[in-house]
Amino acid sequence: MTTVGPTIGVHDLLRRRGSRLVVNATVDLGGAETSTASIPDGTEVSAEVTLDSINDGIVLTSELDVPWSGECRRCLEMTSGIVRVDVHEVYRVDPVDEMLPIVNEEIDVGGALRDAAVLSLPIAPLCSDDCRGPLPSEFPVMTATDESAEVVDPRWAALSELRFDSADDSD
Repeated sequence: MTTVGPTIGVHDLLRRRGSRLVVNATVDLGGAETSTASIPDGTEVSAEVTLDSINDGIVLTSELDVPWSGECRRCLEMTSGIVRVDVHEVYRVDPVDEMLPIVNEEIDVGGALRDAAVLSLPIAPLCSDDCRGPLPSEFPVMTATDESAEVVDPRWAALSELRFDSADDSD
């Protein structure tokens, strides 16, 4: 098994249909983020990548474990975890639709692994399944009471004096 960087040469795979290449790829995923979670800076992930040659391209298959951190959606405390990412991508010399390109007989494994990792980050992170949210003693819920004075726009204040006849008094 060979260890490679974020791009892999696939010259031999393109010439021998049905062949397989298994390599270890190390990819820097640090700094990737969504609005709710991020991958810590400096995070390098090693993954076993399987490349299978097909008639019109290369199929990449891999699994990796990616650490993440973010704010709990209930209590707003920082939390972290590890997400398992399954990657299945198709590369072609002449890409169609969502397929990735083979450029100069090389494929960008790093881009595919990074994209899959970002798409696997939690949308609404939780610190634990039983998180109850903020402590009521520290963050009391404030509600309007009947005693609170309603602020009225002075331009409309005269309308509060307006009274209508009841429906019973109508002709």
